[in-house]
Formats: sequence, C-alpha cells, structure tokens
Amino acid sequence: MANSTFWQTAGMRATLELLAARVGPMPRNEVMASLRERLAPDGVDVEVQSNKHERWWSYIAWGTSYLVAAEWMIKDGSGVWSITDKGRAALQQYVDPNELRRVAVKAYRDARADAAEQATRRAWLVRGSSVLGVNLVPQWLVDGWCSLAASQLPAIEATIERDTLIAIADAAYEHLKVQERRSKVNEIADFVCKMKVGDVLLTTSDDGVFIGDVKGEWEYQPSESGRSNLRRDVSWRNADAGVDFGDLPGALQAKLKTGDTIADITGELVSIEDLTLDPTDGVELPATEARQPHIEFGKLAASVAADLFLSEPWLAEFVELLNEKRQIVLYGPPGTGKTFLARRIAAHLVGEQQVRLVQFHPSYTYEDFFEGFRPSPGAAQGTVSLELRAGPLRRLATEAKEHLDQAFILVIDELNRANIAKVFGELYFLLEYRDQGVEVLYGGEPFTLPTNLYFVCTMNTADRSIALLDAAMRRRFAFVELHPATQPTESMLRDWLARKELPPTAGALLGLLNAAIEDRDAHIGPSYFMTSDQSKERLARIWRTQIVPLLQETHYDRWTSTSSRFDFEALYGKAIAQLDAPA
Repeated sequence: MANSTFWQTAGMRATLELLAARVGPMPRNEVMASLRERLAPDGVDVEVQSNKHERWWSYIAWGTSYLVAAEWMIKDGSGVWSITDKGRAALQQYVDPNELRRVAVKAYRDARADAAEQATRRAWLVRGSSVLGVNLVPQWLVDGWCSLAASQLPAIEATIERDTLIAIADAAYEHLKVQERRSKVNEIADFVCKMKVGDVLLTTSDDGVFIGDVKGEWEYQPSESGRSNLRRDVSWRNADAGVDFGDLPGALQAKLKTGDTIADITGELVSIEDLTLDPTDGVELPATEARQPHIEFGKLAASVAADLFLSEPWLAEFVELLNEKRQIVLYGPPGTGKTFLARRIAAHLVGEQQVRLVQFHPSYTYEDFFEGFRPSPGAAQGTVSLELRAGPLRRLATEAKEHLDQAFILVIDELNRANIAKVFGELYFLLEYRDQGVEVLYGGEPFTLPTNLYFVCTMNTADRSIALLDAAMRRRFAFVELHPATQPTESMLRDWLARKELPPTAGALLGLLNAAIEDRDAHIGPSYFMTSDQSKERLARIWRTQIVPLLQETHYDRWTSTSSRFDFEALYGKAIAQLDAPA
C-alpha cells in the first residue's frame, strides 16, 4: 500500500501535466479516470473508503488543494479543473515531483498562516447532512456556502446586536421546550454573531468530512423550505473528496459525536488544519499551524535534586514515570513531604503559572471537580437561577487545549480522602484513553482529556492503604512511595540539618520514634522536625502538639498500653546517647 505522500507527490505533478496537455478545462471525473489508468493503483489503495472514494484518489484530490493554494490550477464550482500560467511555469521549474509538492504544500501552509495573522480564528462544526430530512452538504460544496435552518426567525438586520438577536429568536421559538429553545437560540447567535470571516468550518456527510474557510458575513435569505435562510459563503478546501472518518484523530472523532447542529470545536483547530498534511514532507510548519507535539519532559538539572534533597536517579525515574503514565501518586505516611515535592517538581517541569492545586476531602464531588450547576442571580431582580460552572479540571483542560505546545499539571492533594470513583465519574475512562471522548454528566459535546495535561497526586497512607484502592485506580496511575524508612525520605532530615548547620539530634530522635511504631503506614515523616529552632524545648513542643496526637489516632485502641514507648524524655535521651557513642 502506498502512503498519502506517495499518491500526492505522483498525483500532483500528473494532474498538472494532464491539464497542461488539454486544450481548455477538464472535468474532474475525466482527470480521475486518466490518472487511474496512468498510475495504476491496486490492492488496498483501490478500496472504497467511507467517503465513497477509492483511497488513492482521496489523497490526490486533497493534494490538488495545495495546487490551488499555489495558484497553479483552478477549480470551479461545477467540478471543472484547469491549469494556470503559473502552473505551466511550475511544471518547467520544478521537474522533481517531490520538490513540486514541497513548494505547493508550503504555499498552502503560508495561506493558512496568513489567515491566522489576520484574525483569531475559531473552528466550527456545522451539520447539514440531515436538515429537515435533506442532505444539503453536496449543494454547499458545489455552490460554496453553508447554512443554518431558522424557519421561524423573522428577517433581521445585518447590524443586529447579539442580545437583540437572542430576544427575537427566543420569542420566535417560544413553542419549544426550554432546553430545545435554548439550544436553537444559541446556535442562531453563534452562526450570526460569533462566527467570523476567516474561521474554519467542518461538516460531515456520507462522503466523509469536509473542511472550509468562512469567506463572507452572514446573510438572511427567504427560504420556502426553511432549511437555509441563514447563510455564509465558504471556500471548501476538499470539496472533491471528503476525509475518511477513520483518518481523523481520536479527539476530533469524539467531538463529532455531539448532537448539536453547530458546535465550537476550536480546541481541535490544529488537528483540523493538519488532517492530511504529512510531517515528513520537509516543509517547516508555522508555529500557529503545528500539529500537537508529543510533550515529553526532559531530565531535570542536578541542582533541582539537590535543592529538594532528592537523589538524581530518584528524580529522573519520577520524570520518566510521568512521561509514561501522565498520572502519578506520591503516597506515604504524614510528614514525608508529598505535597511539597509534588508542587515543587511540577513547578520545575512546567512553571508555576501552569500548575493548579486542588485538595480532595470527604464532601468533595464530581460537581466540584469537573462541572456542576451552581446558583446565580436570575434575569429578574430578586430571583435565582442555576448556572453550569466549570470546575478546576475542566478549566485547566480548556487552557491546555488552547496551548497545545505547553504542558500543564494538576496537583491533587489528599487524593484518597474523597470518594474517588464518584469524583472522577466517567472521567476515569479518559485517564487511560486520552484520544477518546466521553459523554459527560451534564451534556454538551463529548469531553476529551488533552495529552498535555498531567496529574501529580498525593495520598496519605495513614488514612488509607493503596491496597484498598480499586483496580481501575491502580491501573491508571503510577505509584511512588515516600517513606521514612526508604530513600529519598530516609536521609532527608539528616541532610537538611547538616545543610542548615543544625545539631543532628532530631534526625536520631525521628529514627528511634519510627522504630517504636509497629505499623509501617503509621510512621512519621521528617517535615515535622524541619524547623530552625532545634532546642530541646522546641522539639518537646512539636512532640506534644503534633506527634502525640498522630500517635493517639493510630494507636487509639491500645494507647494506654503503648504510650510509654513514645515518651519524649526517654527517646530524646536515647538519641543524645546514640550520637555521643563512639563510631
């Protein structure tokens, strides 16, 4: 099977040669028949795709869009092609088919980049394959426009404001149920007020997926059928052959599952632009048009490990795990620096501005984490309505989709204090399948998790052992232990005291304390003793107000019989003696 680059490279030059040899324009079907005889595709390349075209022709038909962008050929709305004087000159100048393709692709990309500079573009899904039972897409592609059915909407002025339009549309569709009316009014407002010249359109039909650029302002035209009285001129890029659904990126496929007639899919603009461009063609892609990179964190500097009292191998493995899984849980007893390290490592990897922190607790819900309805002032004074508001995960995911060349990290503190299955809900699936989309609880277009969004979580094993987590949770996260008996935590307090030039007593005291605690998950971390005042009085106060309450909680059923093991004076004396003993 030949790939897309092969067919485009061979087909673009062959197409220009056919048109150059022809006296006058040539119908598209004749071009296809001539190229089929000349290039002799076979095998899987002649399989008919979902767009109803053979694979080889789909690639060539799209490649001719590059020829049009380079002004080497012209396609009219009736499917007739012709070569230009520039096209004839290009055949003479670029004898090598690969060079000819590279120049044409660059012209295409430059045109896209110029459009991006002229305006902040958005991408829209506009459905036309079943408008009151009729597929309008073929007519859109031939005539160069798209439309929206708004049969109940009266004639409106070109200068109408959004608020006025919404009021008129709301009244025109008052016969619909509340949710249906709101959806219809929003799609009208988006088509008229939010969609702009230069925006990118995507539509679907049985022949595949078609992409175009909005070329004109909206127009209101009387329509007896009521199917297309709101219209916009569109320059369709691939009217000759739709992109096969199977060639779409997973995230974009998920967006097309929405039932909305019009949907803002700007988050997938890069994927839409880059649907059939081959990254091996040797043409540098402008930054605004780049396909989403696979972000992989590099090794952090040795100074970062030293600053955080970590070994370089431990930190390197942490970064490798984050690259591999995208979700990590730091787990261990209290005081082991889980939250501190999660935030500091995240900041070193992506920068403070791209790190968000949320803390789970027993009453934390899906609505708090992802999205849910919240009270807000109503339209009439003194009334209250419910408004769907995004939570920290949806907000950060949106930001990540808008900046695909950057990485973002969500730090979830105390992960296991909430009911994790309820908080994540259907989003559990996306932690493992980032390129898929799921229908979320409160509706709207299917939601996807961007690949440049990472999770670093903390979990206190004194509250709940990881053995109690369900298998789905354990499978989706990498787990990294921070425990006082193992590195890097075991030497952290001693190293900190030495760097601060403080006495080592607290380090010995912590070691004796943890040796007296039988339950490994109940051990105490070093952060409790990381204070600049290392006097006996200060350590005794920490012991009385912070350590003993923790011990009483974990030994609540036997505190009377075990409390003598944790006597501060006795353990402090042992620590001094241990340090004074000859090596």
